Amino acid sequence: MAARKTYILKLYVAGNTPNSMRALNTLREILDNEFKGVYALKVIDVLK
Repeated sequence: MAARKTYILKLYVAGNTPNSMRALNTLREILDNEFKGVYALKVIDVLK
């Protein structure tokens, strides 16, 4: 059995702003539709 490839993605945001939330929601939607669970998403807030 071949090993399953996992993509590790990082999303850098600046606080909990509407644009940050929109980017996160859009990215999750794309990943759920196209990558179907073969990814790990890390959200990094540059303000913290």
